[in-house]
Amino acid sequence: MTTPTHFWVTNDYGWLVPPDIAQTIVHLAQEHKRILTVPIKNPTDRIYVDEHLSLSLGEDDDTPEVTYEWFFSSAGVDDSDENEVREYMLEHCFWDPESDDEFYMPDMDELVPEGMLDYYNYWYYDTRYSPTASAFALLSELKLGENLPSLGKPLGSLSFYEGCMPGDNSTGVQASNLEVVSGLQQRLIQLGQEVEVVMR
Repeated sequence: MTTPTHFWVTNDYGWLVPPDIAQTIVHLAQEHKRILTVPIKNPTDRIYVDEHLSLSLGEDDDTPEVTYEWFFSSAGVDDSDENEVREYMLEHCFWDPESDDEFYMPDMDELVPEGMLDYYNYWYYDTRYSPTASAFALLSELKLGENLPSLGKPLGSLSFYEGCMPGDNSTGVQASNLEVVSGLQQRLIQLGQEVEVVMR
């Protein structure tokens, strides 16, 4: 009897795909270098996969303009509390009472200066709000894999990463090959997720 083909998430955890679909997935990947596309009617989200097989939720990979209001919201600071804002800016060296003028409450609609923007990008955008981090968050919340310890060699795997090296806060998901990209779409359908996987 032909058994379903499986894909790995991590260690012994994976998901199954029926053999006829798996054969199509392998054929398209190996012979045509493309994925098995499954159009999703009115998808709630789209996961885009680039040439390096890195996954992004949404297309826009540009850092948005950051206001003081959004910055403090990301940091968990009550922007209506002047004492809390002052203490945060002092603690993170955005205000120095010895060299700067008297502290003044920033206009929350104004854009943050470059130093605060760099801090935001490193600690908040790269880890929470970037398209790659958003894909990480979405897929981490789903039960992609089940315990499948004895099915032999898988067709592909997904790697979840948070900071690849010192000084790097990038967060995301990487597919090992085109087969697992197609397999991910099948698993999302199995889970009832109206999310479409698209190659850029």
